[in-house]
Amino acid sequence: MKRRWSLFLAAVLILAMILCGCSASAEESADYYEAEQMVEIPNREYYDTSSTAASGTAPNTLQDARKLIKRVDLTIRTETFDEYLSALDAAVVSSRGYVEYSDIGGTTQKWAQYTVRIPVEHLDSFLEAISQKGVIAGKSTSQEDVTLQYVDTEAHVTALRTEEESLLRLLEQAESVEDIISIQNRLSGVRYEIESYESQLRTYDNLVDYATVTLYVDETSHVQEVPGSDSVWGQIGANLKENLYGIGQFFRGLFIVLVSALPFFLLIAVILLPILYFTVFRPRKKRKARKKNDNIK
Repeated sequence: MKRRWSLFLAAVLILAMILCGCSASAEESADYYEAEQMVEIPNREYYDTSSTAASGTAPNTLQDARKLIKRVDLTIRTETFDEYLSALDAAVVSSRGYVEYSDIGGTTQKWAQYTVRIPVEHLDSFLEAISQKGVIAGKSTSQEDVTLQYVDTEAHVTALRTEEESLLRLLEQAESVEDIISIQNRLSGVRYEIESYESQLRTYDNLVDYATVTLYVDETSHVQEVPGSDSVWGQIGANLKENLYGIGQFFRGLFIVLVSALPFFLLIAVILLPILYFTVFRPRKKRKARKKNDNIK
């Protein structure tokens, strides 16, 4: 009887030990899975917005911190080309921006192309300043939302930083030369990836903080003004001014054509005058002389 009780108690103890081991393994697996999830998605709050959206108690992080790249293209015509470029340079300096690219050319009719970077907070004041001495003939604006790309790059950097710390701890505990070399190689690759992603983040920051403004400046002798009001007399005055300018340009062009054609007119005159003299004027003069002699007789 005692032997049976001993066997029963031994079986119960073995079963209890097995159950405790399974429970510990399950807890370790759950902890490992949670830690692995944290490493893979360190910036989980950027992506998981379902709970806050449902409750309405917290703002959407992506909506509040969007990363927008702004670009503006302008075509400007001016009668005072050199003065306008001076004013443009002054506007760039006062807006705390910088000229990224410039190209100036032309002799009789000058032109210029500028690419300037302006802080986003000063963009409106800059555009107002450069429109004072010229007329904006064309304008286009665009913006690119790179919020998701930015957040994804940040997540990669955070995950790589976590891996870097783990590799440094392993490097301190490594004993064999083979393990040390293997860890150092992986550590070098991780640090290279971190530098690459951080460089991409700096590029995004520069594009987001500074708007890109591309200007095409053309010199013209006359800039068509837009009437300040929509009244009938205002439009009549503007149209009359444009028509008078057109008439003046017509006579100006005609004068230029005539003066430019003077050498051809002189050449035609040199050829035609002798022909007219011998074929028209000289015979007429002889007929008049004969008629005069006949009257005297």
